[in-house]
Amino acid sequence: MAGAAAGHADTYPRQPVDVLHYHVDIEFDESFGYDATVRADVRLLAPELREIRFDLEGPTVQGVRDETGPLSWTHDEGRLTVALGAA
Repeated sequence: MAGAAAGHADTYPRQPVDVLHYHVDIEFDESFGYDATVRADVRLLAPELREIRFDLEGPTVQGVRDETGPLSWTHDEGRLTVALGAA
């Protein structure tokens, strides 16, 4: 198309992960506060992957776990980073 503006390249950092499903469970209290649990079912596409990053603005994270127990994590500047440990 003549005269069309050039598009911007997608610079979002990609991860070798396929998110299969999210399940969100939210419970509200009388003061409109809430507790939520989010389950993310993911397929790791690279055997050497040691962490997964999620965009997460706002809520306070109280813990992260997998089927074996608690995982190490950080939540800074809208990014939740979860350490996966061993392959």
